[in-house]
Amino acid sequence: MFSFPQILTRYKYPGTIYGILILFAIVAGDLTALLTNGVVVIFDYGILREALIVVSFILLGMKIVRFDFFQDTNVLKRIKSILILFSVLLSIAAASYFLLLSPFKSFPKDSILKNIAILLNESVFSYVGTYLYLLIFWLYKDLIFFKQKPSTVRNYVGLVAVIGVELLLVLILPDFESKDLALSSDNFSWEQIKVFFKTLEILDYIFIPIVVAGIFYLFANLFRVSWVTYLSKTQKLTALWQFTLIFILASIFSSANKEALLINEFSPLLSKLWESLNAFFIFYPLFSICYIILHLPTARLFDKKLKEISTLHEIGQSVISVINPHEIGEKVVQILPEIIECKIAWIELYEPTKGVFTVGASANISKKEIEESIQNSEGILRNWILKHNKGVLINELMKDERVKEFKKLGGKSNALLAAPIESKNGLIGILFASSDSEFAFDSEDLTMINSFANQVSMAFENANLVSESLEKERLEQEFQIAYSVQQRLFPQKLPKVEELEIGAFSIPATELGGDYYDLVRTKDNRLLAVIADVSGKGASAAFYMAETKGIVKSLAKDLASPKKFLGSVNEIISESLAKNMFITMTAGIFNLETMEFGFVRAGHCPLIYFDSEKGKAELLSPKGMGVGLVKGAMIEKFTEEQTLQLKENDILVFYTDGISEARNPEGEEYGEEKILELIEAKQNESAEVLVHKIKRDVGNFVKGVPHFDDVTLIVIKVKSKIN
Repeated sequence: MFSFPQILTRYKYPGTIYGILILFAIVAGDLTALLTNGVVVIFDYGILREALIVVSFILLGMKIVRFDFFQDTNVLKRIKSILILFSVLLSIAAASYFLLLSPFKSFPKDSILKNIAILLNESVFSYVGTYLYLLIFWLYKDLIFFKQKPSTVRNYVGLVAVIGVELLLVLILPDFESKDLALSSDNFSWEQIKVFFKTLEILDYIFIPIVVAGIFYLFANLFRVSWVTYLSKTQKLTALWQFTLIFILASIFSSANKEALLINEFSPLLSKLWESLNAFFIFYPLFSICYIILHLPTARLFDKKLKEISTLHEIGQSVISVINPHEIGEKVVQILPEIIECKIAWIELYEPTKGVFTVGASANISKKEIEESIQNSEGILRNWILKHNKGVLINELMKDERVKEFKKLGGKSNALLAAPIESKNGLIGILFASSDSEFAFDSEDLTMINSFANQVSMAFENANLVSESLEKERLEQEFQIAYSVQQRLFPQKLPKVEELEIGAFSIPATELGGDYYDLVRTKDNRLLAVIADVSGKGASAAFYMAETKGIVKSLAKDLASPKKFLGSVNEIISESLAKNMFITMTAGIFNLETMEFGFVRAGHCPLIYFDSEKGKAELLSPKGMGVGLVKGAMIEKFTEEQTLQLKENDILVFYTDGISEARNPEGEEYGEEKILELIEAKQNESAEVLVHKIKRDVGNFVKGVPHFDDVTLIVIKVKSKIN
């Protein structure tokens, strides 16, 4: 169980409890006065009592207006809610009378029970009735603020402020219109007359501006009925009978005697609030009824246009969902008569390369008839649309010189609508609608066909985007397959050679690369090492790379010398190599018994050789020209073969220009010098570690700049006898 202070602190809206407590306190005070005096005399504590009533209403209102019932801003639901609250108010008034007053009619005036019943009736109806009145005024706010303007808030706040000032004056001047301002017949004198008129003069200075401001702001808010124009005919009729009932109910409460409702007896402040709100509650429904009646004749036209717009949107969405351009054309001409009352429709597609129009699809007329009308025509209308980039409306086809070719259609076309279908890339085509009656179309139809043409344009653009996306996806899949195949052309497992350590890697700049490397162990205890770079990139380079691998694998079975090997490669591949293509290559043969290494360089990057005895790395560049630049074995005449006697811990580095020409954000090249320095500094590392360090050093140098060329590297190190 919680104590009372805990309930106040734990409850989500403690203000509501405080408001209820204040109401009970006021009623308790009234009951105390009743039991003390024996008659219904409201407990008199003046301004404090009225102020407490105001505070209680504010605290209770903070909770109620948060209910979902008061958050829905739908116009018809708001009107229905107002009608419901007025009905509830009428029911409470009736129930209050029959349950609390009617049973005690026969009781004497000084009966305590009768007086208690009167007091409870005053309290219940005054509180609940006033609260419902305020909620009704709150609901009217959303009708007033519908499509609001900058002045709307000012006028609404002004009306509320005027009502607030009136209530404040009731608190400050509670005896206005009472006996204190009346002329007394007992002490009638000229002095009393002077005081009376002087008092009235002072009050005029206060009340006349308030009345004028009240009338101004009242009418400013009464004219806020713009929501009517956004209702359909059915909705207007519904709002009409609902506001008629609201007007009747508001008139009943306005004309009811204040004494009959007992509000004046309970609180002058609440009585004044009722008087102020009654004027608004009567006149706003009356203005709304008049405005609805005025707009009923145009409601059918509004409903028609609303239906057309709705249909246009729905159809537009269905057209956009089609991704086949041919199907778009067929669907467009089939549904165009649903949007515009036309007999025939067709779409002409523009071919910018030829500068001609072709009939894409037609409805209620054959393509042949339209094509015959187009043939040998000057195309004045089409050229006019191309020039002015806007739709056209022609209601007297036979009198318009721009449409000579359409006169060949005879009586099938006497009125014409045409709208360009445009995309950001230019004209797609022209949409036509035609009727056999003159003056069949109006400016609204022109607007509709222009709007529909925009939807059709979006459909064609979407179809093109989908087509391009599918094509791109297909190419990406093919490239991915080609990339996977190409990667399998590289050695999947480096050969294990007892005398050598080998490390290698290759990364293409695009999905497909032109770099190639291979290491082939022969039966006569030799090792062929090849690195090559096909000129260009992409699919063509990858194709020649694959061809080179096949040739190398085939020739590796019968190796003579590096020069003879290069001659054989050139003789085979030059027959199929395109004229603008060539291949650079470095090929070397290790004799694993003598540790002799002979190599040739066909226009490729220099070979890096680290001499372990000298502790120095150098570039070896024997002369040679690229594969495919000359025919047959003639390449051997331009090729120099170089031989090295390898020793323990000697290192050979094969690479492509993707490493040496890698650039950083400042445009500087990585170069060969950095490789030489790194090899000398890390000479004691294994071949695999050297590959990793070179790769990382190049990556650190370029700082995220993408490689513009394929990157390939082979590092071969002669093992030491200790290892």
